[in-house]
Amino acid sequence: MISRLKFPDAIRTHTSLFFSYGTYTELQNAFMQMVGLFSEEAAEGYSKEINIKISKDSSIEIYSKNRGVYLGSKADGDKAEWINVFCNMYPEYDDKSNDDGTDEYKLVISDIYTKKSYFAKRDEPYVGMHLHACNRFESILCHNQAVCEFMDVEVVRDGYERKLKFERGYNIGGLSETESDANNYTRIRFKYDNEVFDNIDIHYDFVKEQLHRLAVLNAGVTFNLVYETDDATINDTFLYPNGIKEYIEQILEGHEHTEIFEGCCTHTGKDHVRMPEYTAKLQVMFAFCKDKSIINTFHNYSLLSWDGEHTDEVIRVIQRVLNFMHRGSELTKREIKDHLVLMVVSNTSRAYSRWNDEGCRSLGNDMLVEMVSEAIDEKFKDKAYHKDGLIDTPSSWIYKERQEHLFKNTDDYKLQFENAITDVRNDDQKSLLVKCLLDMPRTEEYYDFLIEHYNRPSCAEEPLYYVALLNDYFAFITSKDFEKLKSQYLIHVGEYLPRAFTICEQKINSKT
Repeated sequence: MISRLKFPDAIRTHTSLFFSYGTYTELQNAFMQMVGLFSEEAAEGYSKEINIKISKDSSIEIYSKNRGVYLGSKADGDKAEWINVFCNMYPEYDDKSNDDGTDEYKLVISDIYTKKSYFAKRDEPYVGMHLHACNRFESILCHNQAVCEFMDVEVVRDGYERKLKFERGYNIGGLSETESDANNYTRIRFKYDNEVFDNIDIHYDFVKEQLHRLAVLNAGVTFNLVYETDDATINDTFLYPNGIKEYIEQILEGHEHTEIFEGCCTHTGKDHVRMPEYTAKLQVMFAFCKDKSIINTFHNYSLLSWDGEHTDEVIRVIQRVLNFMHRGSELTKREIKDHLVLMVVSNTSRAYSRWNDEGCRSLGNDMLVEMVSEAIDEKFKDKAYHKDGLIDTPSSWIYKERQEHLFKNTDDYKLQFENAITDVRNDDQKSLLVKCLLDMPRTEEYYDFLIEHYNRPSCAEEPLYYVALLNDYFAFITSKDFEKLKSQYLIHVGEYLPRAFTICEQKINSKT
């Protein structure tokens, strides 16, 4: 068990527990944590420029004029804040029993999980947080320094320059402290350990992609990159003065599109009555584009590869408004998403991020879902009433595509059937699925195509699917296929087998 290992070996030998999530490698995730730490300080308004240098020996330096990481003071001795930040996998705690027999957990030094930043003082203990509720990805500095060959920390804050040095997870020499009249800043220089990672090279394209994204999400913050190779030194600057809106305008440039709609809200509440209260911020920005579609969900400055339930709710609201303004149009989510450039950005304390999967690729916070209506519903309706193009333009594109994609040849039936399955999966209407099942040519080619989909939920739960195969495609059905369909029907539709099954089985038995 990992609890039996001493720090830093617990992290160095189990890196997947701390850095394996999303679609990136463990090394890339570790690097993103470090840059994200400085980015979040900038998002709070304490920094306007972040400098990253990656040297050809694979060492990394991150520097920013900000509040300075709060390290405590040398006078605090073994209770100094830097020990908790850099050397404790989790905050220290007291396990006490109350008079009523219940247990109480009290963090002795600080709560680095629910406080906003490493740059803020954390002198008030937090009561009632069980350790298993802590988000394991929050101890950024502790986890990162444990897997580094070295990490040198230099901070100017409160009139003092403080320095720390670590080697392979162990502190060397304690905290040094000298008076300084310089402005506050934080500089961390480190190199990931090749004894921990197979390859410690972080490629330029990856770094460029991440800094570009952070610049988009942090309007007005400049990210300067110096990337050294054996042959050259690359200097890049990433800056979006208007943030997400400027990025969407860049995507839409040269394409036919509507104006950009934006909505945002901040709310304090709970996901469940038994869960703690937290504050979340939600920003939604989108436009409709004739020939381009991009849907991105960002949470705490990370791009979620599987989006989240709140993003699904945004698309539902857009669909509801579009269909409300054009009664009877019944535009599907699939059709709308084909013309949607959408950015959904949410921020909460990491301790209150509720993930749908272990890889942290999809978010499931109930409160964020509820916030979607407040952020865009009425505002989007109001905008739609006053801006006809915001509704009429995407609707006209979709109507035209429907006409152009009517069944003109046999291949179109298969495409439409796949689209119908997507619609059902998106909780849209079944009309296209029904049309396909009724109109598809009764040939062996289409029998083979339909029977391949027998275990797809959209087909397995649709009675008409079975009726069409058993009746209209009987000439091609085999006893093996019949048993598959019979089994699926009993599981997904009901115990009672309709007459079509009985007749088909009798015909099959008579053929054999």
